[in-house]
Amino acid sequence: MFFKLLLSALALLLMTSVTHAKVQRISSISKNLGQVEKIYLNDGLISVIELPEAVAEIRIGNQKDFKIIPSEKFPNELTLFLAKGTRDVFTNLIVRTGRGVYVFDLISSRSNHQDYLKVTGAYGRPVSNNDQSSKLVQKVLIEGRVK
Repeated sequence: MFFKLLLSALALLLMTSVTHAKVQRISSISKNLGQVEKIYLNDGLISVIELPEAVAEIRIGNQKDFKIIPSEKFPNELTLFLAKGTRDVFTNLIVRTGRGVYVFDLISSRSNHQDYLKVTGAYGRPVSNNDQSSKLVQKVLIEGRVK
């Protein structure tokens, strides 16, 4: 009985530590263009995104709480930060380059922050409504079964 209780407690501890894991403050990724990447920002700190090619256009949802500044020296870098005193907000950021469109979710956080994210490359593409596989997934989600 004691062994089962100890094993259950260890499993619960492991699950809790995995779900509350901190993000890497400095990281590099190969970006899937069909998925949204999350970036966590803490008030008073900046984040830098380095893309594999020059930025052509930037669009952001919440311009009041999130600020984006293109680098004057490096055309493939963006500096991101929260407006002073901002807490518990989020928005999306869409960055267009000559080769693709990168989509990010910007999330304010008191416990996580990413200083530097280097996108080393990109693969994939946004899911098309004409894809047979996505039609099948949509059908399963709507109807609950495949006929």
